[in-house]
Amino acid sequence: MMVKEYKEEGHEDDVKEFMEIAGGGANGLYVCIFCSEEDDYEWNLYDPSKSEEEIEIARTDPTMLPLAACFDLNTILVVAETYARYGERDKSFHWQGWPGSSSLPIKIESPHSE
Repeated sequence: MMVKEYKEEGHEDDVKEFMEIAGGGANGLYVCIFCSEEDDYEWNLYDPSKSEEEIEIARTDPTMLPLAACFDLNTILVVAETYARYGERDKSFHWQGWPGSSSLPIKIESPHSE
């Protein structure tokens, strides 16, 4: 997991955003999740052209996720490198987002939206 922290007085150790990558296992597929306190959303790397059929992904506990949210290692490494270098999710890919603890409406961001 990659984490970005902000050094605000009294909150030096608070995590403000992070990227989680999980998977591998027998099927060799991974998921990538980006969480940000700034917009209070959790974003999944997502390919709407793929099936919604669920497969098991290796996580702390095995999890059933749609193929549309599962990617090969090469794709995941590109996304991870963007986050590591620039501190943001790679907007050249499609991300599906939903609210964290806020009451914001669900939204889906296309690859070309800002």
